[in-house]
Amino acid sequence: MSDTESTGMFEGDEPVEIDVEARIDAANHDQDRELSDEDVKRLEAERDERLDPDNRPEGAVVDNTDRDFDPETGTFSD
Repeated sequence: MSDTESTGMFEGDEPVEIDVEARIDAANHDQDRELSDEDVKRLEAERDERLDPDNRPEGAVVDNTDRDFDPETGTFSD
């Protein structure tokens, strides 16, 4: 597949091209980049703040008794 794809629409005498592949490649490249130490620290701090029980809304209930936890992966199986 080429880096551009015809939409079937025309602008003047030429088909309009969309750079779908190039956009996908650019988006994937941004996602795959390594995080800096500063970014990792910031994300960890945000996560800690979100998970702090003191920051839960009043009356919030966390009940995982009906869920199956896999201690090997550290995640719930559902």
